[in-house]
Amino acid sequence: MESQNLWKWKNHLFLFSDEFGQPLRPDSISQWWIRFTETDKYKEAKLKRIRFHDLRHTSATLLIDKGVHAKVIQERFGHSKISNTMDVYGHILQDTAKVQLIILMIYLKKLKMVPRIKKLISFKNKKTSQRLSL
Repeated sequence: MESQNLWKWKNHLFLFSDEFGQPLRPDSISQWWIRFTETDKYKEAKLKRIRFHDLRHTSATLLIDKGVHAKVIQERFGHSKISNTMDVYGHILQDTAKVQLIILMIYLKKLKMVPRIKKLISFKNKKTSQRLSL
């Protein structure tokens, strides 16, 4: 009998499944992750211990850092509305915008263009009402 005939969920592809395509129970994945973070290799790497769900946030942060559009992140993470994505990850987008602003200003200073555009570039943090201007 071919392995394709043993596949139980023919119209589904799960990220975590057994050899027959059946989804793994969420607690099985969590238990595996806990055992993994207790291994010598993990400890030798001196990585901070995080929950399995934190990998999702790490993934989103890395995508934002690489400039992936929020709409793409929304779709990848299965959020029904982009506002959900922005509520969770909006602060990271703001931090990324600050870094990009600083890099731009450093570049413009090298070109000696800063005095002309200094007034045009600023960034306001909505939570603290702090304004970043260079």
